[in-house]
Amino acid sequence: MIKKLLTLTLIFILAALVPGRPAQAEPAPFVLALPMVMKQLGLSVAHLGPDLSRTMGVIQDPFNANMLYAYTFGSGVFKSIDYGQTWFASSTGMNYLLLHSMAADPLNARVLYAGTYAEAGGTYYGVYKSIDYGATWAPTGVLSNTWNGAVYTNPVVYAIEIDPTNPQRIYAGTRMRNLPDGALGGGGVFRSENGGAA
Repeated sequence: MIKKLLTLTLIFILAALVPGRPAQAEPAPFVLALPMVMKQLGLSVAHLGPDLSRTMGVIQDPFNANMLYAYTFGSGVFKSIDYGQTWFASSTGMNYLLLHSMAADPLNARVLYAGTYAEAGGTYYGVYKSIDYGATWAPTGVLSNTWNGAVYTNPVVYAIEIDPTNPQRIYAGTRMRNLPDGALGGGGVFRSENGGAA
């Protein structure tokens, strides 16, 4: 009995002395690294200015931390599936590539929305929607507003928010551009109750 106790004690002592495998490091928190994105797009970091396809922001897939989407002012959407190590264009279906905002459905990662920066007097584009992880895009319902008795379209979509409890409810914060005197105005907050269809 004493021999067994001594043997067990020796095993425990040796186990304490042998270094174990190092604990795995926690994955790094998601960091918005615009210079890295710009480099992958083949543009100088100096192009973080007002145009030349600057990267406006990056969003992350709500269920897959390795999947990132960069939305740009002039080059549409770029996607990474390896936490930003590499990027590829993901704008099929977009015929307007000046983007100003983006959001992912918090309950269905396949669904994405991208808001455009419409040119004054140009064709309406508004918000694009993807239902296949950004592989293809299609325009959503028209955003229009009445300002001083006149109807305006061509909104600059500054922000998109999705109701976390009801992803069919989408909010778009906009500012219109094609006022008769060339000034900005006529915008506001738009709400959709059917996933952007109207």
